[in-house]
Amino acid sequence: MRVHVIHILLFGGVCIPLMLTYFFAALNAAWPPKEKSREQQEEKSEKEPDEKQRIRNPFTFFKFLAGIAVIGVVIALLLPAVPASRESARRMSCSNNLKQIGLAFHTYHDKYGHFPPAFTVDEDGKPLHSWRVLILPYIEQSALFEKIRLVEPWDSEHNRQFHAEAPRIFQCPSNSRGHSDFQCPTCLHNQVAVPGGTSYSVIVGEETAFTGSQPKGLKDMTDGPSNTIVLVERRSPVNWMDPLSEIPFETACKGINVDAMGISSYHPECANVAYGDGSVEYLSNTTNSETLRKMLRLASEKQ
Repeated sequence: MRVHVIHILLFGGVCIPLMLTYFFAALNAAWPPKEKSREQQEEKSEKEPDEKQRIRNPFTFFKFLAGIAVIGVVIALLLPAVPASRESARRMSCSNNLKQIGLAFHTYHDKYGHFPPAFTVDEDGKPLHSWRVLILPYIEQSALFEKIRLVEPWDSEHNRQFHAEAPRIFQCPSNSRGHSDFQCPTCLHNQVAVPGGTSYSVIVGEETAFTGSQPKGLKDMTDGPSNTIVLVERRSPVNWMDPLSEIPFETACKGINVDAMGISSYHPECANVAYGDGSVEYLSNTTNSETLRKMLRLASEKQ
């Protein structure tokens, strides 16, 4: 993002003002202002024709055209930086979403002694609600939380009315745009519209920070919270209340932007992830599978 900002400042703040100055100077030279006195102008033309003026005007006109061409080149150089800067801003906003969710995890942890489970269950072990519902009070969504009936399944007649009310914090700003440059061999869900779709998931598995309805906490992260991934982006959206649509461990280990159902995003060549300590970084597409396995496990010594 810093490179794009420098690009805009360089061309927008320096080159364009210089080009505009040159433009108006050339324009003034091509069509000089009329003399104040018409009689003096006629007398001068009769006595001494201004041959230099007739020679100069065509030359300055070419300078005028050259000035327009240079300005066009500057604009052409500046325009590509605009969408790139917008995407950088979207990625930063996405990163902030993950940080806020990570903070909610820790606030939940402070109250209950562990992170929220991937989902809650009823007495028969049937999944009821996603971790996203459980952290609503900690992302300034207490009003929505109180409307949801936690003793009923997420897709009950009453709770279905909230399926489309996904808080914006659960959605990456880049996820609403159409992209044709995403390289994903197994992406069968491109551009699928899901009402109340979310861009963020946890990784579920026996070795990860989320194991179904069994909650885990910081004490379980023997590699350290700063080395353990707890939250990732996903390109293929799922409903924010769905308790059974998280990313399986093996799917996540395939790589970054390899599978739309795994760790993937609409950001070019990377995806944002959040760690157990609340920090966020983007992982590039070159991150290999073995590295991901170590980062997703609570204890990397497990093989």
